[in-house]
Amino acid sequence: MRLSLILSAAISALSISSAVAAEPAAAGAPVTVAAREMIRTTDGKSVGRVDSINKAKDGSVAAVGVIYDGRIVHIPVSTLSAGQNGYVTSLTKADLEKLK
Repeated sequence: MRLSLILSAAISALSISSAVAAEPAAAGAPVTVAAREMIRTTDGKSVGRVDSINKAKDGSVAAVGVIYDGRIVHIPVSTLSAGQNGYVTSLTKADLEKLK
């Protein structure tokens, strides 16, 4: 009986922690970026995969480099939020075209 109580508590703890991990990042919270993760627009269109991570002088992540339309663009990390399959940028296609 003790074993079943311990297993039950462990399963409950795991299900609670996975639900918290699945929640999107709060507005203004920094997003942890990783290389090769996909970036999409808010309407679900693919922008590209994170090719490089650009850091500010203080060591924080400032932007991510993505190959978009045959050239590297640097997307500010402030425009990114966690999505189901990678990250979502708040930038529009017109905004992406203007980036260098």
